[in-house]
Amino acid sequence: MDIEKCYNEHKYLIQEIVSKFYKQFGGDYDELMADANLIFSTYFYKYDENKAKFSTYLYFNLWTDLLSIRRKELKNKIVSLEDIADTIISVNPTYSIDLIDCFKGDCKYIIDLIMSSDKLSEIYAKYKTAHRNRNLKNVLSRYLSNELHWDSRRIKYTFERIKQILK
Repeated sequence: MDIEKCYNEHKYLIQEIVSKFYKQFGGDYDELMADANLIFSTYFYKYDENKAKFSTYLYFNLWTDLLSIRRKELKNKIVSLEDIADTIISVNPTYSIDLIDCFKGDCKYIIDLIMSSDKLSEIYAKYKTAHRNRNLKNVLSRYLSNELHWDSRRIKYTFERIKQILK
């Protein structure tokens, strides 16, 4: 069977898998379709008809490869708080004030810590350990956990919310 004929037979399956994946995990639908088409062509040539039906083989591999791509994207998307701090501090003062006003509650507390160089230096000195080079996010996480008794979910959610606001 040639690849074009096989693709035409399975394109609705590919669209169904991508749609299901998109509904569950989000992302850019067009990019997911492009990735799915590349994955299809890769596995078309690797397929051994003695082991499984092609649609089953495609479904499993397409889903797992899309998950793998999504994990890599999420790892690469993580923004360090040093970048956030640099963004807030480096913008002009008017914009900084407007930007800071967007934050509420826990997010505002963390941004205020970042903007307060004295308090931040004190926290950094206390929670940066000698045996590990801790970045600002780790240092603030330890401070929030140890001093303010925030749980890890609250810390994670707050950092994610800051990233969303700054996008």
